Amino acid sequence: MFSQKSSVLINQQVGQQVRHASKKAGKGPRNQTTSMRSNLRRFLGPRNFKGFHLKNPFFFPPANKTTNYISQYAIRGDARDAKGVNWQKVFENRGAANREVNHLTPFATNPHTKTALAVPGVIKARIYEDITVNNASPQETSFKYGISVPRVEAIIELEAIRRKWQSENLITPSLKRLSSTILGMVPQINFNRPTENGKPPVTDNLTEIPMPNETRTQRFISIAESEPFGPVDAANVLGIKPASKLLEQITSVDIIHHKDPAHEKKKSDAFIAAQLEGEKAVFKFTPAKVGKVGFRYGSARDDQKHNRKVKYNSIGQMKYA
Repeated sequence: MFSQKSSVLINQQVGQQVRHASKKAGKGPRNQTTSMRSNLRRFLGPRNFKGFHLKNPFFFPPANKTTNYISQYAIRGDARDAKGVNWQKVFENRGAANREVNHLTPFATNPHTKTALAVPGVIKARIYEDITVNNASPQETSFKYGISVPRVEAIIELEAIRRKWQSENLITPSLKRLSSTILGMVPQINFNRPTENGKPPVTDNLTEIPMPNETRTQRFISIAESEPFGPVDAANVLGIKPASKLLEQITSVDIIHHKDPAHEKKKSDAFIAAQLEGEKAVFKFTPAKVGKVGFRYGSARDDQKHNRKVKYNSIGQMKYA
């Protein structure tokens, strides 16, 4: 009664009806997406044809010399719905938080972690010229620009390397692009801000000598009223170096550079044995302590392990556990 073509169509329709019926009955494949993955997708936002989340504010690095931390986006009660957090609404209401959040603080609950301000390139060139051409000391330059002495010395070292690379044409376009991208992500120091009482604006802590632990406790000493007692005497009582001597040790860039333990070569007792005739390998002997040589590769035989667990059966025979 039916042709071959009509029977094929009937079988296809029956198969489609069965597939749809199985899905309606709950026997088909289920959506295994967890709530955390769903929340992540809402946070990332829609994707374009290339798979990029262009509407996410964290997709592109900030280029206006400001930070873009997630602590600046407050999650209010009206930004939540039945599915979770409506991140698009949170991103639109940036800066509308009830609490004051510092833009230099990446973590809202940790006010002690802050982003350091960068020194503009123009100021770096001035600092380099003041020290190399005008023979100014790092302390004078530190007080002039309001930044710490170690930072001034680091600027001198890096500026010298940058000028050397520039003269040798070693600065590639990729390095320039990387430098501009990083500088766009970090705020810079405003050296044009108003001063107080004619003093330069201070950015860093200009305390050159850290407070020793010996000075944190009280010391009592009996001296005569006419006996002189100065900073050197106080340093001798506390058992530390005077501030004048300690200051002389950190006044030069070269002294700090050569005093750095990273630049000092460690003496080693290792030696290379003489290579005999016909040998292909060269043996190098280094001093080592028992227990600090290294770990053995692979695993030893089970019956040779000293800490292998054993058990006894009902007739008293020992068996490995």
